Amino acid sequence: MAKVGGFYVDKGGLEDIEHALMETAGNIKDLSKVYSAIGKKAGLYVMAHEPIYTGSKKDSRSHPPPGFMQSRTKGGGGKLGAYATVSKVDYIYQQEFGGSSFWHRGARGSLRQASRQKGGGGFAGYAARGGKGHIIYTKPREPLGYFIWNVAWRLRSFIGRELVTGIKGIGEKHGLHMDITESNLDIQPTKKPSG
Repeated sequence: MAKVGGFYVDKGGLEDIEHALMETAGNIKDLSKVYSAIGKKAGLYVMAHEPIYTGSKKDSRSHPPPGFMQSRTKGGGGKLGAYATVSKVDYIYQQEFGGSSFWHRGARGSLRQASRQKGGGGFAGYAARGGKGHIIYTKPREPLGYFIWNVAWRLRSFIGRELVTGIKGIGEKHGLHMDITESNLDIQPTKKPSG
């Protein structure tokens, strides 16, 4: 996964199968269906594990209503592989890895800029230098992510079973002999990137 908000299942070991399918059937639509099923399941998993904000009188265009993150979550797949994404949700990083949400008066990005300065010290440093604001919400840190960062690792058993079943079925349909006995994928968990 390259960034918070999306993941792709690595299909590095499937090029030979794709090549055989292209020679046999002229396309790889069957494999696309397998990727699509994996991606849709991943999207539903992410949606089910995302926090649901309870709502506020301040809900507006700049203060999204309950279910906003879920409405921005998609999963699917095609010839390029399986994917799950969460798009255009400003607060996803804090929700995914935990941390504190800090209310402050100032231009957008001013707190981030202040914390980057030498000896920034995050929220505490900003407040100590006379910045106006306070912590309004804290979520425990989770370097492996809460819902999307390691979704392929969390669903590795399902993904392995789906790939084996799907690939065997494709082989039978197109007369390709495939003896696949191992469905355990070597997907390792990834900790939150620094920075």
